Amino acid sequence: MEPVPYETIIDTDQTLGGETEGPITVKTGATLTLVGAHEGSVALESSATLVVLGILRGGLDIGSLGTAVVRGEVSGPIEIRVAGTLVVEENGAVTGDVSNFGSFTNKGVREGYVEGRTPDDRPGATEISHGHGR
Repeated sequence: MEPVPYETIIDTDQTLGGETEGPITVKTGATLTLVGAHEGSVALESSATLVVLGILRGGLDIGSLGTAVVRGEVSGPIEIRVAGTLVVEENGAVTGDVSNFGSFTNKGVREGYVEGRTPDDRPGATEISHGHGR
């Protein structure tokens, strides 16, 4: 794996490919597109965007007004803060527990507990769930 320096800060629109690792913070107004495999956490500040086309292995923290769109795979705990948004597209998948205090729309596959707000599972979505709440 090609290491990414400790806590990479993304403050402009960027695409990250290949195999990378380490924590990433996406700053307000910036967009990060993951096309490769990343091992490490990703935190989205207010109004930041993450598009996962590849694989994210690690926690995802979606801040207020932040948006994450999953067309690939996210494996790890997910925190959706108030006014944050997570959309799992038809070909996307999330595995891991989700704390949902914002908006969670699932058109793909999700596996794990969801606490907080009930996710909006759209027709065709697959839930391999361990339940809602604990």
